[in-house]
Amino acid sequence: MKTILRIDNTSGFIGVSYKKELAKPWQATIKKDNKTLFLGYFKEAMEAALARDKAARNLHGPRAKLNFPLVLGLTQKNDMDTKIFVDNSKLPMVL
Repeated sequence: MKTILRIDNTSGFIGVSYKKELAKPWQATIKKDNKTLFLGYFKEAMEAALARDKAARNLHGPRAKLNFPLVLGLTQKNDMDTKIFVDNSKLPMVL
């Protein structure tokens, strides 16, 4: 199932928002049991999206909705034990 981003989403990622007044303007959050969990502030939106994906996988397991399902080496449809080998040269570089 594809996740549809809201029309007012400025980051292009699930669970990532922009706070222009901060030195690290990208905030990552995730929801669990109707509570919003703060994951931190990041310099880049992609860093925040990857942190959110890691938390989503830990909280929701293989049913997690991810920004980058192949970066973690897992697909959303397969079990967590099924690994996928990814060519790192084609992935976005995170600094």
